[in-house]
Amino acid sequence: MKRPANAFPPGSQMPELPPEGLPGEPKAEPAAVAVERPKAEVAKLRFLDPSAVMKTVPLKYPFAYEGEDGAEIEVREITVRRLSVAEVAEIFRAARGRDDIDLFPFYAAMTGLTPQVLRAIPDDEGVIETCVPFLPQAAREMLEFLISAYGAATQSPAPAPAETASPKS
Repeated sequence: MKRPANAFPPGSQMPELPPEGLPGEPKAEPAAVAVERPKAEVAKLRFLDPSAVMKTVPLKYPFAYEGEDGAEIEVREITVRRLSVAEVAEIFRAARGRDDIDLFPFYAAMTGLTPQVLRAIPDDEGVIETCVPFLPQAAREMLEFLISAYGAATQSPAPAPAETASPKS
């Protein structure tokens, strides 16, 4: 028989409340609370050798697509740039706990295009091949893992061997 809490005389102990859930049922883990981290401040750098941190790929097949605001965007060339440490950390943070990890979030950050647009570009444009040398080390290791796990179909073409002068006879 249950008694209301005010039925116990002052100074006496109330009986212990039963645990949540049914008897024999495992206790539910508390839900993880998403904590919004403030974005770290990042300095704006002017690189003395811009060609070392970015490369522009003129497209063989220029295209247009509808932007988020509905406006048509024409693309005739794509500039690929190296990512900052903060950008790499943000991509890995966003991927935490996901099973469908791929490199397109890196490529998107490097080019300013969405993963959806990048996936639609013809494979012989050279955009992804231009991105690969600019990938951070951890992403290159992920690429090597994907290649070993899923085969050569995911592999970017190997860079062309350096030309050597043929000996003259």
